[in-house]
Amino acid sequence: MLAVDRLVIEDCVITGMGTGINVNLNAGTTARVDLNHTSVRENTGDGLIANTSAPGFAFVTINNSAFIGNGGVGIHAKQASRIQVNNSVISNNISHGVHSEGVGAVSLANLTNCIVANNGGNGVQAGGGAASQTSIVRINDCDILQNNTGALVSTNGEIDTWKNNRITGNNTNGCTSCTDTTGTFQ
Repeated sequence: MLAVDRLVIEDCVITGMGTGINVNLNAGTTARVDLNHTSVRENTGDGLIANTSAPGFAFVTINNSAFIGNGGVGIHAKQASRIQVNNSVISNNISHGVHSEGVGAVSLANLTNCIVANNGGNGVQAGGGAASQTSIVRINDCDILQNNTGALVSTNGEIDTWKNNRITGNNTNGCTSCTDTTGTFQ
């Protein structure tokens, strides 16, 4: 276990763990994690989980990385987490591709120019489960394909979308409960 307030992971393969990357902080602690050009794959649990409690935050920035074939959620934003994912692939995870689930504090996952495909659950989900606080997913210029449900808004959830996303080929497409920030869906 590592106890730091700043961590940079670059050009790595993280595989065969329980949880690939677990940003689980002590109560009220703030940390920043940067993940660049890294593959998080075939772990038995979530690919990445971020979690702390107020007044702290778990800030995670992911660039040009992949979360593939994990046994749980690809990227799991939990209490007081702020995750930004850019130019990345989230696919073939047993559960959801991306799940924002605020328990005790707001959680947020932003996705820009990502592919979320072939996950066993939902491509992206906001809320549900144990979510007692607002749980937000924002999608911008993303392809959400061949998941059980493309985008799902559950209890205390909010998905914000722009008209430049492609949500198609899922068992259930669309995002009828999403907040459209441009005035037109998808």
